[in-house]
Amino acid sequence: MTASVDPDPRLQQECSVFTRYLTGRSPTPYVLRTYRDGHQSLPSAGIQPFDRIALALCRRGVAGATLADAYTRWFRPASLVRLKLTLMLAILENTPPFHAAMTRCRTGARILLALQLVVLGVWYGITLVAAALLLGPLHLATSLGKRAGR
Repeated sequence: MTASVDPDPRLQQECSVFTRYLTGRSPTPYVLRTYRDGHQSLPSAGIQPFDRIALALCRRGVAGATLADAYTRWFRPASLVRLKLTLMLAILENTPPFHAAMTRCRTGARILLALQLVVLGVWYGITLVAAALLLGPLHLATSLGKRAGR
């Protein structure tokens, strides 16, 4: 990861965190470059205050990205965070060696797979509650602030 690959450190940080969040690996220079280039198609005007807060949380690390992803999935599905995660998913699904991690199928005994699914579901529920407690008041405050400014 060199400065010549991505001169915007915020995009580089987002790319790094999102790649680790989705695959557990660091991005390659190609992934960094493609993520940067993909931002040309994302909206650059009219970004909501809450989107800025959620993106700042994402840039802090995988835990922040996990919380922001869970919250925006249910309460802001058209947010900039969701757009950026979708962009990253598209890049990783089509980039070796990341595509293998994105498209592999779990195999094994059905009972173990079912148990893994239950554990993941419970973990997601805990994450969603934590995200709602952390981000819900911030989302409400930015929404009320925006309305008060009208």
